Amino acid sequence: MSLLHEPVVVIGGGAAGILAAWKAATSHAPVLLLERNARLGIKILISGGGKCNITHAGTMVELGEAFQPNERRFLKPSFFRFGNTDLLRILHDAGVPAAARDDGRVFPEHGTARDVVIALEQLCQRSGVEIRTGIRVQNIATRGSAFKINVSGNRPTPARAEALHRHEVFWQITFPFAIALLLILCMVAGLILVGVKGLGDISRWADIALIWLLIPVIILTLISFFAVTGFIYLITRLLGVLPGYARLGQDYVYLFQVRSKKIANQVVEPFLKLRSFKAGAEALWQKPKKG
Repeated sequence: MSLLHEPVVVIGGGAAGILAAWKAATSHAPVLLLERNARLGIKILISGGGKCNITHAGTMVELGEAFQPNERRFLKPSFFRFGNTDLLRILHDAGVPAAARDDGRVFPEHGTARDVVIALEQLCQRSGVEIRTGIRVQNIATRGSAFKINVSGNRPTPARAEALHRHEVFWQITFPFAIALLLILCMVAGLILVGVKGLGDISRWADIALIWLLIPVIILTLISFFAVTGFIYLITRLLGVLPGYARLGQDYVYLFQVRSKKIANQVVEPFLKLRSFKAGAEALWQKPKKG
C-alpha cells in the first residue's frame, strides 16, 4: 500500500470522520480534522439512548441485506476492507470492550457512548491527527490542483489551549508569588544583617527593637502567603477533577438540546407536509382555470 504524504483535511468529526482521519494518519499523512461543534462525536453520544449502539454482530453479508441493492453495491468494498470486527477490536484495545445483545445489536459492555467517543478521540490523537473543534466550513474553492477551505471560528487546539493556560498561570499567579516571597526573605535577611553588624550599642539596640517590631508582621505575611499558596494548590487540584464532570454535564445538556430539537421537528413535520400538499392542490386547482 502506498503511503500518503499530501495534507488531508477531514470535514466533520462524527464516527465516519474520526475513523477516516485516523486511517489517513496511519498512512503517514498530515491530517486536520474539522468539527463545527465544541467536541467530536456528538451524534455518537445520542446513539442507542446514550449507550451507543456501535454496530451489529452479523456478518458483512448479513449487514448488507439491510440496504437497497444499489446501496449494497456501493458499500460492499468498504464493508470488506473495514468490518464490524475491526472496529470492535480497535475499541477493545482502547479499553472499551463490547458485547452483543440477543437482537444482534452491539453495545459497550461496561461503558457508555461517552467512553466510545473518548476512545476514538484518543485514537486520533495518538496517530497525530490535528483536531480543531468549533470550526464551521463555509465553502470549498479550487485553485488549480489545490483546494481552499474557508472556515469560521478560531478555537485553539487542546494542546495549544493547555499551553496558554500554563503560561497564564505562571505569569499571573506563580511568578508574582515567587517575587513576593523573595522580597520577604530579602527583607528578613537585611534586618538580621543590620541587627548583627550595626555600629554602636545605641544603633544595635535600635535595630534589634525594630526587628522585634517587624517579626509579627513578617510572620503574619508568611502565614498569609502560605495560606493563599495552599488555596491556589487546592484550586489547581480541583481543576484537574472538575472539568471531567463539567464536560459530562455539557454532554447531557447538549443531548437534551438535540433530542428536543428532534422532537420539535417531528411535531412540526406533519403540518409542513400538510401545508405543502395544500399549496400543491391549490396550484393544480387554479391551473385549469388559467387555461
